[in-house]
Amino acid sequence: MELLNTLIIISIIISVFLIPYLINKRKNLLKQRQNMTILPFNVIKEPSGIYAVLNTVIHHKVRFRVKLNNRGKSFNSSLIKIESSYLIADALFPFEGNSLIRDSKFITVNFIIDEAEHIPFTFNSAYIQDLNINGYPAIKIAFPDSIERDQKRLYHRVAPSVSEDVYVEFSLDGQCVKEKAANISGGGIGFYTNLGKSVLWAGKKLAHVSLNLNDFSVTVGIVVINIMRQAEYPVLINGKAYYYYCGAEFTDIDENTRNKIIGYVIENERKELKRQNREFE
Repeated sequence: MELLNTLIIISIIISVFLIPYLINKRKNLLKQRQNMTILPFNVIKEPSGIYAVLNTVIHHKVRFRVKLNNRGKSFNSSLIKIESSYLIADALFPFEGNSLIRDSKFITVNFIIDEAEHIPFTFNSAYIQDLNINGYPAIKIAFPDSIERDQKRLYHRVAPSVSEDVYVEFSLDGQCVKEKAANISGGGIGFYTNLGKSVLWAGKKLAHVSLNLNDFSVTVGIVVINIMRQAEYPVLINGKAYYYYCGAEFTDIDENTRNKIIGYVIENERKELKRQNREFE
């Protein structure tokens, strides 16, 4: 009995402190996401603006994809330090890129600050020299003249509030799985889950997929996962913590169904704009 009472007390303490902590973390994460994704430019040329974007890259540990002389193969790197006339980044991986970059005329760097939105940023630079930072190989490249943001999306995307009854259902090993939608567009769906990367992974197909969009449901057939990542902080929905985000693309959807989803997206964008206008009145 004493053990049971102790466990009850521990559960109460955890509920009192953990749930507000998770709620606060979610608010901070959403604020960070707004700061990252709502960037009002297509091309930024001011050094202060370029510095701000690159500082966000460092803060959120965003990976670089580097192309040499605009060739097909890409190499991975990470930004380490920003100076007024140059950048310091990790050595390229695969390592063969570190010898190829020395002879390159220019390099193109691509990165995505928010994978859920999947809007790419690009800048051009040039190799300066090899470096050794605390015993690890690194490279110095030129500070970019500009950063471009590709605003072109085939379909607009909205993120339903946690209070909305918006879910995705799919078949997995003969079982029906129901998950809360994180975002939706005419091209795909993102959802929160506690299924790990051993169950859901990029490239995996999900069958018998349907969406519950508040007042109606649609069947979208087969989707292919293109993003599966662990959240930086748990996402708390109706008292339950979710630890993974999964994004999937529609591959077997008829146009009538797609149009219904696009109609839902447009309606939610309209409601969000009205809400924002009320807040600023």
